[in-house]
Order: sequence, then C-alpha cells, then structure tokens
Amino acid sequence: MSPWVVRNYEVFHKFIPVRGNFGLEFHLGNTADAMGMWQVWLHPTQNLGEFRDYQRMGEVAYIHSKLQATLQFIRQHPEHFAFLTLAHFIYYWSEAPHVEAYFYLYRLKFFFSLAASVLGICGLVLAMRQRLPAASLYLLLFVTYPTIYYITFAHARYRHPIEPELLILIVFFISQVGKEIHARNER
Repeated sequence: MSPWVVRNYEVFHKFIPVRGNFGLEFHLGNTADAMGMWQVWLHPTQNLGEFRDYQRMGEVAYIHSKLQATLQFIRQHPEHFAFLTLAHFIYYWSEAPHVEAYFYLYRLKFFFSLAASVLGICGLVLAMRQRLPAASLYLLLFVTYPTIYYITFAHARYRHPIEPELLILIVFFISQVGKEIHARNER
C-alpha cells in the first residue's frame, strides 16, 4: 500500500493512509428524505450540483462536509436515524427495494435472499448449539462484517462477500435436518 500512501500525500498534501469516502456513503443513506435505500441521485457522479461542490471543495473537504451534515442530521433526528438503521438491517439480509423490468423478479430476489439469510442463520444457531469449532468465527463474521452497511445503506452487492459462508451454513443446516428426519424414520 506504500505507493498509494505516497500518492495520497502528493495529491492531498497530508498523510492519508487509506483514502476513504465514508462520509459520503454515510450521507447517501441518511438524510431527512431517506427511506432506507441508497440515494444514488445525491452522488456527485449523478448530481451536477454535488459534482460542482466536489470540484470546488476538493475530495477530502467534500467527504468531510457530508460526514458533518450527516452527523448533524442524526443529532436532530435520532428517531429517523434509528428507523433508517433498522431498514438498512432488514434490506441487507433480504433485498433493498428497487425497480426491476419485471416486478415479479424483485419479489423472487427478495424471497431467495431472505430465505438464504434465514436458513444460514438457522445453520449458524445449530452450529453454535453443537459447539462446532468454527461456529464462533461464522458468528463473528455475521456480527461484524455487515455492521457498516446498517449505518450507511444496504446494497445487494455488499452481501456477496459473505454469501459463500451463508451457503456453507445453509448446506450444514439442511444436512442436519435431513439426518434428523432419517433418524426419526428409522425409529
């Protein structure tokens, strides 16, 4: 990462180990008009006014201003922020509403995404009850990884990194249920 740190120092004239856009991402999911989805129309790549502010202020100042605006929003509207956080949580584990060419396609995605979450969590609970060695690692992953998306916004692609682990837990759960059914049938 050293070349990137040097590049950041050259461009921004201060030490920035990893350039971040948290302030903007935080803002895109938390405004007075937000309903829990990504407000893409507020992004500088989609909004000419925001792009002009970005150009005028520079990246670091622009990102910082969005962070400050969002923190101010949270101080003024803590109940709305709580609602948004809950919405982000639900949308992360199911599917955030969005426009599809065919409405049934969204419902299908929502169903499979939610089913995968429920079955994966059932597998995790079962693995924890059986005190399997890696179960605590799965728990740690599911508790920590998505946390940032609960306070910013949920998007389907943010779940991709943990879907293999969800699949493992789903297969584990189904196999354990299958064993239990087989054992009951033999009695």
